[in-house]
Amino acid sequence: MYHVYLDGVLVGTLTPDRGRIAFRYATDAALDAGGIPLSVRLPRRGEPYGDADARPFFENLLPEAEFRRLLAAQLRLSAGNTAGLLGEIAGECAGAASIWPASEQPPDRPSYHEISADELRRLFATPDDPALVAAQRRGRLSLAGVQPKLTLKRDGDRWLLGERGAATTHILKRTHVGAPYLVENEFFCMKLAAASGLDVPEVERVDAGVPLLAVKRFDRIADENGIHRVHQEDFCQATGTLPAAKYEAEGGPTLERCAAVLREHSALPIADVRLLLEWVAFNYFVGNEDAHAKNLALLYRVDGLRLAPFYDLVSTIVYRGLSRKAAMAIGGERRYAYVERRHWERLASAARVPWPAVRRAVADIGERMTVALDGVQEQTVANFGEVSLLDDVVASVRVRIEKGSLISRL
Repeated sequence: MYHVYLDGVLVGTLTPDRGRIAFRYATDAALDAGGIPLSVRLPRRGEPYGDADARPFFENLLPEAEFRRLLAAQLRLSAGNTAGLLGEIAGECAGAASIWPASEQPPDRPSYHEISADELRRLFATPDDPALVAAQRRGRLSLAGVQPKLTLKRDGDRWLLGERGAATTHILKRTHVGAPYLVENEFFCMKLAAASGLDVPEVERVDAGVPLLAVKRFDRIADENGIHRVHQEDFCQATGTLPAAKYEAEGGPTLERCAAVLREHSALPIADVRLLLEWVAFNYFVGNEDAHAKNLALLYRVDGLRLAPFYDLVSTIVYRGLSRKAAMAIGGERRYAYVERRHWERLASAARVPWPAVRRAVADIGERMTVALDGVQEQTVANFGEVSLLDDVVASVRVRIEKGSLISRL
């Protein structure tokens, strides 16, 4: 049995049973009508949630693919042992949830140790390095996704590695083997999104001998009393979708389903659906064909549930060998090269948004990106030097913005 906490407060138990899992809120938590739930699909109640309801939330807290297998191998656990893996590493996750064995108390105080640039270089020098996996184990860190990552606390000019589930402020990641200059690519796209008016976390280059990208966590608030966890859930969790089915082609959430989630749960549904449409337009223009449901999240803010800042923005269209079919279709069309006005109109209809509002969102984002492109490219070059891939990204963005502007004027 494992205890489940929200920002350090015990809220329930996770129980494995012959390959299945069940979750039950603690009595006090179940009776607290004002308390936030683990997920919009797991509202607080006295009755337990069985495997079909509980598994999507908990599975989506874990790393995916090869990194999960490496982690499981070091722990001498099966990669399919969801509860066992969570009990070993889920002290620091996305959002406010943390999971600990019922026999083990979480630390009363967080502890950290400084990590040097040389240590960071050694950890990230080799993709899927066992040393990086071991660092995640020691920190009890569980971050979803297929890309190896590490979370750190920023303390002035120093980077601190958390121990035993200590809360952190930034996520560090490196370039992927199959995607050269991924760090430079994501830096450019995130800065372009910010300059175009999208709500995105701050990103910065970390000089450690290998290109690293630090992304400031929007689910953490640091003050004089420490680092506080803010709960979030991605749209796979919010729709009850397992990570293996995160792509629309595999039964994952569509854009229309994501819009429906916002209409049902957001404190400001009209505003958040508009932001979702701007995200779709940005991904189309920048060529981010890997924009799936795990790249969208709900954030439990003080003023209510809202669409979270956008993250993992990358131009994938410049990498040859990747599928040219997008993770989410625009009005039924998954190939960005073939998206026409009728597809945007279908998206507007299915998402229950007036066509003029969609057309305006597409046009506005395209205009803002056009204004920002040159400056953001110069900023990226100033940080990383000349990268030929950036020229390809900018050229492809200009082509799609021109096409999008023609569509929006029709």
